[in-house]
Amino acid sequence: MMPFKKISLKKVKAFSLIEVLMAVVILALISVPILQTIFSSIAINRRSKELMAATDVANGIIECCEKSNYKYIDQTLTGGAGFSKLDYFPLIVKSGTTTFSKSTSGSTDTWKFSNIKYTSATDYKGYDFDVKIDFVKPASTTDTYYVYDVFVTVYKFNPDPGVCDGTALCQIKGSVLNE
Repeated sequence: MMPFKKISLKKVKAFSLIEVLMAVVILALISVPILQTIFSSIAINRRSKELMAATDVANGIIECCEKSNYKYIDQTLTGGAGFSKLDYFPLIVKSGTTTFSKSTSGSTDTWKFSNIKYTSATDYKGYDFDVKIDFVKPASTTDTYYVYDVFVTVYKFNPDPGVCDGTALCQIKGSVLNE
């Protein structure tokens, strides 16, 4: 019969519980600021994509307005030309609950679109916006042809009844001839 060897625990090298806990604490102290930076970068990137989409919508509307004239835009948006209201503007499509309204106050005609969906070939899809388009007539003119100032303001979609209320994501100014 062979005698058993006695193993001494004093010769085995290992980490103590205190050393392991200290390593975990140091790792946590280092990783928390790094994780905060990563998460804030993700939030900033998401907001930036939303602002880019809002700017694309506003620029698309301004470009369409500048290629046309006010009379045609008015007929198109109010249905006089037989077009869908939003088909006139690229990059935006109606959702199931899109609403549209037109109002006039003094020398300003305002169109409001609520709950439109932004679509594009780029990777920032799926944003819902409220859009307000203001056509401001010149203060006083006797000319047959004159230029409207066009202000396109894009808001984050608000499901509450107040369409186009709140903080604007972007506002772009353009111009369009009256005829």
